[in-house]
Amino acid sequence: MAVESREYFLRVALLVFGLVVAYLSLTDTLADPDALARQPGERALATSLAMFIAPISTALAIHDRISVRHVPFEEDLANRTDPLTGLLSRDSLFSALERLRFESEVYEEYFFLILEVNGLKSISAEHGRKAGEAVVMHVANSLRCFTGPDMYLGRLSDAELIISGLAASLGSVQDYAQRVIEYVEADDRYYAGLIIRVTACVGICRADHEGPIANVVARAGTMMGQARQTGADKIILYS
Repeated sequence: MAVESREYFLRVALLVFGLVVAYLSLTDTLADPDALARQPGERALATSLAMFIAPISTALAIHDRISVRHVPFEEDLANRTDPLTGLLSRDSLFSALERLRFESEVYEEYFFLILEVNGLKSISAEHGRKAGEAVVMHVANSLRCFTGPDMYLGRLSDAELIISGLAASLGSVQDYAQRVIEYVEADDRYYAGLIIRVTACVGICRADHEGPIANVVARAGTMMGQARQTGADKIILYS
């Protein structure tokens, strides 16, 4: 991206130089129509080259500008999603929720639910990284079944996934979280002949306008940590 930006600015500089030289030469020519014919060979050649370079530089600059616009977007598309699950990455999720915080009139009615896969490190250590990834994919796909078009779903870390959406009350979110956990834990995972038991714990809190999204997520993370200490299948709400 940096190389393409340098090339773009180089073409712009070339364009400006060509236009300035062409403008000065054109001014002289309009003042004296026969001036070009009387110019020394070197200056006449420079003028002709400037008038030739200007439109070419313009085309190159426009083309390069289009490329600079599209290439970062394609690169950023991968950065905006978690490479394993395809969910929103942490940074992309925070950016989207920050915009929501400033733009939505109902932001305070949003909930933040963090689900952690219990013992993911142990699963990966005992059965291999691919087994751990298979468990994460199972959980991610399970959460997709519980998110609508107006909800946010992302991956915060290796074992932590987050859902955010509107809710009438934390009580209703607790019921929702219970259904999520039951769905995630409904079936054992079978991977390469192995039977892996999947369990999870959840921390929940409501949004507020007092601080950045990171603070709200941290509170939900604290609740999730308390749920982890309590045991599998636990749900802790921030109050």
